[in-house]
Amino acid sequence: DLDFALPNRKSFSKCDDLFYDSDLFVDGACTCNECAEVTYSPTLSPTTAPPTNQPTNQPIHLGEYVNTIFSTDATVSSVGCDASSGVIMRAIDKNTDKFYCFRDGSEPTGITVQPSWDGRKSVAKKLRVYAHNNCGDCDVVSYIVSGRVDEASEWFVISEGDLPWRTGPYPDRNDQGLEIVSTYESGDDTHAYTEVTFEENAAAFIHYKVQFPDSRDGGQAVQFSEVELPGVVLPSLVTPTPPPSSEPTPLPTANPTNFPTSNPSSLPTSPPVPVTSTSLQDVFSARGDPPTPLADCQGDCDKDSHCEGDSKCFQRVGLEPVPGCSGEGTSSRDYCYGRPTENTYWYLGNNGSPEEKFPLGLCEGDCDRDSECGPGLVCFQRSGDEPVLGCIGTPSTGQDYCFDPYVNGTPPPIANPTNLPTSNPSS
Repeated sequence: DLDFALPNRKSFSKCDDLFYDSDLFVDGACTCNECAEVTYSPTLSPTTAPPTNQPTNQPIHLGEYVNTIFSTDATVSSVGCDASSGVIMRAIDKNTDKFYCFRDGSEPTGITVQPSWDGRKSVAKKLRVYAHNNCGDCDVVSYIVSGRVDEASEWFVISEGDLPWRTGPYPDRNDQGLEIVSTYESGDDTHAYTEVTFEENAAAFIHYKVQFPDSRDGGQAVQFSEVELPGVVLPSLVTPTPPPSSEPTPLPTANPTNFPTSNPSSLPTSPPVPVTSTSLQDVFSARGDPPTPLADCQGDCDKDSHCEGDSKCFQRVGLEPVPGCSGEGTSSRDYCYGRPTENTYWYLGNNGSPEEKFPLGLCEGDCDRDSECGPGLVCFQRSGDEPVLGCIGTPSTGQDYCFDPYVNGTPPPIANPTNLPTSNPSS
């Protein structure tokens, strides 16, 4: 866009004098007498970056021009045919041994190459194909060169078309096993080859694909001695500075924080809350009651009253695991444990005792009537081992537990439903 490159191009054609060629580049207001540069305020929005899966253009004058981007230790695979690994490497081994395979029709036949340049990108500028030792009718006569930056990216076509030797006399044949010595500027003139250039290409890639859609005789065989991709290997890039934030950094506050108060609190800092361990611990082993109630996962306990709060003593056999605790502890010793969830069956008392435990909460027992349950809960009267709606775990046989009749959104059916509607409804 000339108007972008030369901001005052339109004004230049209207003035006969006092307007110089350098003024073409002034980004500002111009008259025929003078141009005044304009300083713009910086935008708060960062420049939009190009999609990462697109090829990048890098300053190639800083790179190394090479006779072929394909290093002999590159990773090479065949496409559109099934060539053995030994034959595949002949395509880039810097001698005239013949590469050959037969088209399978899946895609144009050729090779994919990942050069070994320590992850550096490169820019392809030319393609050279060396003739094989026999069968001039089998020469490849068209090409597609593509690149990509990584395996997750789509292939980008760099250049495609006919090879120069498609028309004109057949090239001479190259004997096999001869070394190829070439430069960026020229192929090895002691051997027969053809070359196409695409000097305008500036897209940098890491992976390449070279395909040959057509052979001279239209047959299925694909044969050549060597493929070279002259180009520029770029230097490793320094990790770029992250883009600026879309939000400017706020200015420092006009009212900085004052110095520490001269009147500190008279109360000391509360001591840190100890972290409760979930590993089984032996903290009491004598007979009788422990000096203080045992915390969860502590033992040895003999009854629930030996445990803190509403925790219970888990009477176990051998190394039976204790709910909510880790480790094995000591064989046959019993440990306190807490209620795993709020809807786990949990026995707290019976007949309203101990008084401080009543009314009972969700899935707590033993209740005898609804009034012994908390708000919104009712007492589920059990005669055996039937489960209680909304509760989990293993309840004690015959114990009754409080539950939420609306746990599923609808109350359970009433044991004694009302009679049919009256034939004389109230007025």
